[in-house]
Amino acid sequence: MTQLATRTKSLVPLMPLFEPGVAFAARTDLRQTRMIGFTSFALDSVTNILLGLLNGLPTVRHICGVTDEGLAVLERAGLHVDEDMRTFETAAQAKRRAKELIEEGYKLASPYPLPVATYPKKAQLVSRALWRQLNNKKNLADIVPEKHLPDRRIVPLDDPAAYTFDGPVFLKSGTSEATGIGYAVRHCTTEGEFLAAFDSLKALGDASDVIVENDMAVITCWCVSLVLSDTGVRYAGAAEQVFSQPGQQSGSIINPANPFPKAAIALALDVGEAAHAKGYRGVAGLDIGLTTDGRLIVFDPNFRIQGSTAQVILHGSATKRSGLPVSQAAKFNSSLNIRQLASAIGGPIDDGWYVPVRLIDGARHPEPPSNSTLTGFVLGNTPADAARRSTELGKLLGVS
Repeated sequence: MTQLATRTKSLVPLMPLFEPGVAFAARTDLRQTRMIGFTSFALDSVTNILLGLLNGLPTVRHICGVTDEGLAVLERAGLHVDEDMRTFETAAQAKRRAKELIEEGYKLASPYPLPVATYPKKAQLVSRALWRQLNNKKNLADIVPEKHLPDRRIVPLDDPAAYTFDGPVFLKSGTSEATGIGYAVRHCTTEGEFLAAFDSLKALGDASDVIVENDMAVITCWCVSLVLSDTGVRYAGAAEQVFSQPGQQSGSIINPANPFPKAAIALALDVGEAAHAKGYRGVAGLDIGLTTDGRLIVFDPNFRIQGSTAQVILHGSATKRSGLPVSQAAKFNSSLNIRQLASAIGGPIDDGWYVPVRLIDGARHPEPPSNSTLTGFVLGNTPADAARRSTELGKLLGVS
């Protein structure tokens, strides 16, 4: 095993994600993330995304993700972190750090809405009202051309009889709250599942409507990443979605053998321009699928940083460095402590086939799911090769 002092050739991010004058302060509260099922650990973990991709900007990070040991591993992988970093350990400290940045004249960027009545509206890069408007699936028609909308109907949540079930559908909560990873999505293949899904979504609260979307024949669905700045909209890339079951995304893969269609890039940019005209700035995403009859469908809006954003931004540099064209997301909860983990993944990092993007030291958090949490992506010659390497990495981490 090579020593930790070894340095791998630096990765070069595809593009800057925010303009000067913006600070990244992602610590919100459980009220804002209740439709995703977040825990306190998740709230703090999210503050440590995009390390190495926000250099030069002020950031507010929980200490569990920016320990000396963790940052050394990122540096070894070629992710140099050079931020004006303000660390915290409690929610109260996070608020103080964010308020200090506001006093210094910065606007706050966050994947999810920040706690209500905590920070001035003018100090937030994206207003709560605009965030909620753009991310509510009911409002897709406001920014997506009709021919690129899914086959769907909006039905009152308390009146399932308003829709006659006649085949497989997806039910999606018509909420303005933050959603993701399929938490507020139900796939229904029978009328019984359909009726139960209404009750299930109603129990989540907030929404008065549900989107009933036909289960369309989709070949591939991608998470598309866009960057919206004062100067316009840029396409950052797209990662193919991997599902553990219908509607439940479990990861992402970038495979040059299955590229995002050029027509879909144009569609994504058009949708991005519509959101840009409404005032949205920062990182955004869209779920766009290709159906068997050749239609490009915008299934969901994701006007926030996505789980695949770092992979998309780093993919080109990582594949050029390693010579391996395919990247696949890989996340692990490990029983190893942070030092043991750093040693275990040193070889794959030095060999170029693994890129960590976030390492959480469980010893520095009061509610960790494991001793260490590791997020990143593996690289391979083919999807099967990448999957094999992911399994190999899991074994090194003691994860079966």
